[in-house]
Amino acid sequence: MKFTQDEKLAVASTVIAVIKADKLLHMGEIKFMERLKKQIGIDIPTVEAADDLDRDSALVTLHKMTYQKKKALVKILREAAISDDFLHETEMDLILQTFSNIGLGEELD
Repeated sequence: MKFTQDEKLAVASTVIAVIKADKLLHMGEIKFMERLKKQIGIDIPTVEAADDLDRDSALVTLHKMTYQKKKALVKILREAAISDDFLHETEMDLILQTFSNIGLGEELD
């Protein structure tokens, strides 16, 4: 999926939030982030900017994305959440809240 630069920033910001949700950084999450950088075409400065991006700003950008891009985001967030081999409740809560905030719901079931 080809994302705009603003979308890449918002996607990376949301992934970082999911990774940080359990307050621990695991090797699997680091490896996932490396794969994501290549997959969506982001560099270290973009990751650093994404880490500083305000959550509301990220959500506004994600909300404006097409349905196809939102479906790609679902897959990315699912992979981020389980990249440490465990799905934490805080990660799931954040992902579900994100989906709700960007206009996704039952259609993903």
